[in-house]
This record gives sequence, structure tokens and C-alpha cells, in this order.
Amino acid sequence: MESPVLIGRDEICRYLRISKNTFYKLTDAGMPAEKKAKIWTANIEQLNDFFRVGKSDESGVESRP
Repeated sequence: MESPVLIGRDEICRYLRISKNTFYKLTDAGMPAEKKAKIWTANIEQLNDFFRVGKSDESGVESRP
């Protein structure tokens, strides 16, 4: 079973409770979201995994609680 997908930058921002500026900073840092035909999409399970406590990546961006 596939996990739900968020469609559109605004929907992703609402789900994560972040601003549009933060959204772009996080995508630059490797947040799992992709832009297809001018529409951003993100898998909820992948987003949740990206932000798990204690996880950080090589860019130095640490996870949010």
C-alpha cells in the first residue's frame, strides 16, 4: 500500500507548518519533494522519515522534533 502524497507547495507547507522560504531551503538541503510539470509533490512517509528526531544529513541540517 502506498503512503499518501501531498500535492502542491502550499499543501506541503501546511502539513509541515513551515513558510515558503523554509520550504525552499529544505528542498535545497535534500528534503524529499519533487517538482513535476510545475507542481511540487511529496510522499508523507518520506517526509516523516526525513524529519525523525536525531537524523541529520551531510548538509548539516538537523531534524525537527
